[in-house]
Amino acid sequence: MARDSLTATIQTAVLRDLGWNLLLPPGCVARSERGRTLEEKWGLNARGRGLGPQTAGTDTAAHLHQLAAAAAAGDGPAVSPFARTFAELHHDEARGLRPSLIFTPMMVEDSRRLIVSNLDLAYLAAPAGPLGAAAGVYSRPGLELFKRFPAAHARFQVGTAARMNASFPVISPAVSLPTVPPRRPVDAGFFDNYGVDVAARWMVHNRDALAKYTGGVALVQVRAFPLQQQGERFCPEDPDHAESGGLLSDALTLFSTPLQALLRARGNVAYHRNNELLTALDAMFNAGGADFFAPFAFELDTDAALNWYISAEEKAGIAGKFDAPVPAGAAGQLRGHPVGPTLAALTAWFGTGGR
Repeated sequence: MARDSLTATIQTAVLRDLGWNLLLPPGCVARSERGRTLEEKWGLNARGRGLGPQTAGTDTAAHLHQLAAAAAAGDGPAVSPFARTFAELHHDEARGLRPSLIFTPMMVEDSRRLIVSNLDLAYLAAPAGPLGAAAGVYSRPGLELFKRFPAAHARFQVGTAARMNASFPVISPAVSLPTVPPRRPVDAGFFDNYGVDVAARWMVHNRDALAKYTGGVALVQVRAFPLQQQGERFCPEDPDHAESGGLLSDALTLFSTPLQALLRARGNVAYHRNNELLTALDAMFNAGGADFFAPFAFELDTDAALNWYISAEEKAGIAGKFDAPVPAGAAGQLRGHPVGPTLAALTAWFGTGGR
């Protein structure tokens, strides 16, 4: 994941998408564009680690499962995780041998989420409940990809879903769904930048099964930038969040305020809303002082680069957050929530796994 996949993507954007592809007639699909280049580079990076070759998109789900089983048994080439199809993963998910994936990119045209998963998530796509004297659907905030396009299930790859989930034009183009008119899924962060909304809804829907078949649920968030300390406090005299920036700044607020509010809302609104959901889950699962539900957040105390390449220095810094000991009595003085105490708390909560 950390190997360079940005250079080839930018090269295709400059040489193809801003060049020859602009000359294609309407309705003609480009054979090479930066989105496909990104997926291909992920596959090549995986091959460099001995994961490949990629499985062909025309293979049946049964054949793909045989390839995966052979790879697991050491009798065949390991399959790139990006090249695995959702049909291939379904078998182990159904048996409880593999955790389920849920991707939720947002469609530009109507702000609905495109739900890509092997799970039945109808309650996310069309939440229902009492409407006056009758029952009905409150709204349709989502669309389940494989229910709308069942033929895609056998060939739709994890790499494509990951790319859709992080499509942020102009760098990565939006994918067009085969609808009339076409709909374009983009970065899931436009709807929920952290994914807690989906996890919370899943827990509420499956609360009886969780209580019956599990000993508890840990909700783990891994963040590339510090949020916790900033989200917990409010200081009117904090220079990093000043309410006034001087005479010139105040004069320009007529124009800057709407744009600033839009940009800040993408990350901050979801963060605060998700914490409200965590409070509701605590009330639902931990009544009477139980610790059945426990949230944990791991985050860097400095901002990391958000692109498809992580430098050696950044990789060392991320790993070092887990390895570095926390000085005694210093936890409250460090910026953000240090990784060490959070990791210790998660370890203590999980115990031997026999909760």
